[in-house]
Amino acid sequence: MIKDKVGMARRSLPASHKYVDVVLLNGEHVQIAAEGKARVQDLFNKLCSLLDLKEPHFFGLAIAKDGEFQFIDPQKRLSKYGPRGWRSDSSHGLDKKGAPLLTLYFRVQFYVEHGGLIRDRVTRQHYYWQLRQNVTQSFLGPPQEEAFFVLAALALQADMGNFSTDKHKGQYFQPAKYFPQWVIAKRGEDYITRHMPSMHKEHQAMSTTEAQTEYIKQAIKLEDVAMHIYRVKKKKKENPASILLGICQRGIQVYQLSDADQNLQFSYSWNGLGRLKFKRKRIELQPDGAPSFRKLVYYTDSYNRSKYLLELMKSTHQFHLRMKPRLDQIRKMEAQADKRKYRESYIYSTELEWENGVTVELSSFEAFAKQLTGNSLGRRKRGNSQSSKGSSNTSGICSDLKPKLSDGEASEKFSEKPEDDHKRAEQDTHNNTAAEDTTTTPQEADHVVEVSAEVLQSLPQSIPLDEEPRRNDQLSMCPRGSQSNNTSAHSR
Repeated sequence: MIKDKVGMARRSLPASHKYVDVVLLNGEHVQIAAEGKARVQDLFNKLCSLLDLKEPHFFGLAIAKDGEFQFIDPQKRLSKYGPRGWRSDSSHGLDKKGAPLLTLYFRVQFYVEHGGLIRDRVTRQHYYWQLRQNVTQSFLGPPQEEAFFVLAALALQADMGNFSTDKHKGQYFQPAKYFPQWVIAKRGEDYITRHMPSMHKEHQAMSTTEAQTEYIKQAIKLEDVAMHIYRVKKKKKENPASILLGICQRGIQVYQLSDADQNLQFSYSWNGLGRLKFKRKRIELQPDGAPSFRKLVYYTDSYNRSKYLLELMKSTHQFHLRMKPRLDQIRKMEAQADKRKYRESYIYSTELEWENGVTVELSSFEAFAKQLTGNSLGRRKRGNSQSSKGSSNTSGICSDLKPKLSDGEASEKFSEKPEDDHKRAEQDTHNNTAAEDTTTTPQEADHVVEVSAEVLQSLPQSIPLDEEPRRNDQLSMCPRGSQSNNTSAHSR
């Protein structure tokens, strides 16, 4: 479908237009024509239209440089990222073999802390492809090995559907597309292809959307999957770089490279950072409330790279603030669901009565009432009721990511209190979140015990009230203990 649209456009291409090759997350290449003076945002909008992407604010366009992906400024002109003479070239931006001279990569730029923030089917598909790529580059060690087999089984269900003995014989998938290299090296491809079919079967009848959603839910729990990773130096003349800087929705992670291991040294939440600063090739991370001599200092190869890393950290923090109202709403709804489960678990306790050799489960209320009356209470079932959730549209982020620079220096100050843009985001989402708050459920449990008024009056007053389980959403602060992993570094 996408190729047909591109082919039709290619036959009627104006002379001033150039072809740009965009690599999608599933490996597919799409050639899109754009004016030589067009901006990156113009090309991105065309691509999202071709993909029918409803939530483009999670994604961005990037270039590949030194084994890493760097996102490009949507307000810059495409010619800035093309080869010299690309804009004035008369061959529509193609080389002698007919291939585009400029190649960009469509990737997830802003990860989320909860899969429920993604609502569009096409968006979820591309987001899933990104996480699947990241999983193959994970350097988490053996303690997480089981998690990768669970993820691989979900991915096989999402990609191939139900397991079939007729279609899925032998090595019906490539382990390198589903496992980190260190897992393949440790277990071997024969071991993986021998054991994965049984795990694939466990997800029989799970739809593609369900499998992708569960994959996202499990993958973002892993420390280094939903994260951008870049190499930086501990010393100016260090070669190669010995530090990995991870940027994610929760904050910043710092890893020390040692032989084939990556050890987590520091983990900062955004609230735990007081200030980020760069000056030429120098980057400084100032923990909140810490004295200046405890700041972390790292180095890059150029001024532009330092500037890029600061802008990416700043934009990621801003996106985190914009998503926070929706994330808090989702977590609130999950807490309410957990409370209902907790209540049902208490009412239908494990007190048992034996009748003619059959075990019957009694609620704590029913068991106590029977002691008083000698009779068991009747039960009736009510039909299940599904609460409806209001939908909210996700707003995009500010496209101007440039900090105010002065003499090659910039800094970004962080605070526990959201800034004005966060407050505006909360006002934009007020109507939607209010609609979700007012959503009610006709009944909170599927099974209801009928108790007579006489029995209720005779119940003791010391029966415990329902209590909401405590939740601990606070992120750990740095420094954390280092963790040793057995693998080589991979950059994303």
